[in-house]
Amino acid sequence: MNLSTLKLITLIISILGVIILIISSVLYTPKNYSVSELYLENKVLLEKTITTSGTVSSVSYVNGNVFLSICSFSRCLPAALFNYSEYQKSLLDASKSSSTEMTFFGKYTIYNNSPELIVYKIE
Repeated sequence: MNLSTLKLITLIISILGVIILIISSVLYTPKNYSVSELYLENKVLLEKTITTSGTVSSVSYVNGNVFLSICSFSRCLPAALFNYSEYQKSLLDASKSSSTEMTFFGKYTIYNNSPELIVYKIE
């Protein structure tokens, strides 16, 4: 096998890899649910990664973790963010003080017989 054949094979494999990454990222995008839908203990969504949007109504920092309430209209969903970064802390503090709507990515779960979101990412 000569050098030009190896370059061509490498290029084809690289392009296929990029295509596979794009397809997998499009297929994996979590579905967005309203706080009202999540508030009703939706068993179908249990332990699935989802997104929701809302404002932060309360924030408490305990031992490197954040416990907050994500509210939309009259419903609030408890959420937890473990091992937060300073950037995430500044986003939460700014959102709470200005009532800015944010998007939360996380795992929907039940804790103490109540729905909760374990937050992974905040936008």
